Amino acid sequence: MNALSKAAIQTIPLGTLLFAQNLIALIMFIPMAIMSKHNIFRTQRFSLHFLRAITGLLSFSCLFISIKYIPLLDATLLVNSAPLFLPIIAILWTKEHVTRLMWTSLILGFIGVFFIINPSGDLLQNYMVFIALLGGLFAAIAFQSVRNLKTTDSVAGIIIYYFLISTIFTIPMYIAQYKKVNLEEMELLIGIGIFFGLGQLFLAQAYKYASPTLLGPFNYSVVVFAGLIQWWVWHIIPTNWGFFGIALIIFAGMLTLFQQKNNPKNLPH
Repeated sequence: MNALSKAAIQTIPLGTLLFAQNLIALIMFIPMAIMSKHNIFRTQRFSLHFLRAITGLLSFSCLFISIKYIPLLDATLLVNSAPLFLPIIAILWTKEHVTRLMWTSLILGFIGVFFIINPSGDLLQNYMVFIALLGGLFAAIAFQSVRNLKTTDSVAGIIIYYFLISTIFTIPMYIAQYKKVNLEEMELLIGIGIFFGLGQLFLAQAYKYASPTLLGPFNYSVVVFAGLIQWWVWHIIPTNWGFFGIALIIFAGMLTLFQQKNNPKNLPH
């Protein structure tokens, strides 16, 4: 999905990209809502669904904006750096104690970001790295919202509400930035929506059978796939310092997840 987005954002407006992404995914999940034996729309926490949708949209907006200017691998990694922000979320949201190990992982993660930024490089690229990292923060808030919602709402309901609210919210953006797309651009948009929907479906199924702390490290596999696609399509290979920064961020994220697994009271599941 990220690779298709990098190709699409070069000519397609952000509003069109976000609207198509969520609309197509919503259409894919309508059969799930129809076939469900329970009323998946029943909820008493609509405000939390709304927060999850808005922060999710902001996260993808940061991804699509940044991915236009920086390598696919860097943008993908930074937007998926949500575990780095879990200590901050823990303080602001749950008021729980944050251990020294979690602060260490946070510091290591941002050192890794420093090596990816390469301060001697282009100013626009550095700014876009910051935008992508901001997307990671929004993603962390969205994840925390989902964790809280899972205590009362079904997974199917959480997903459907996300797609529905996001689709409605992006309609004004789509209208304001309307641009007629050609056949190639339409194929990209359809591909983005399908892969986005499939990704959400697979994640939902995975979380039925395993805890977030167990699955967390596997989320970083997206970096491997992004790196391979980047090398294959755009022939870009990170510098040695870039590889070092990537390794630091992944290691820091793993530390955070390890700490959460061994001290479940620190961060709610």
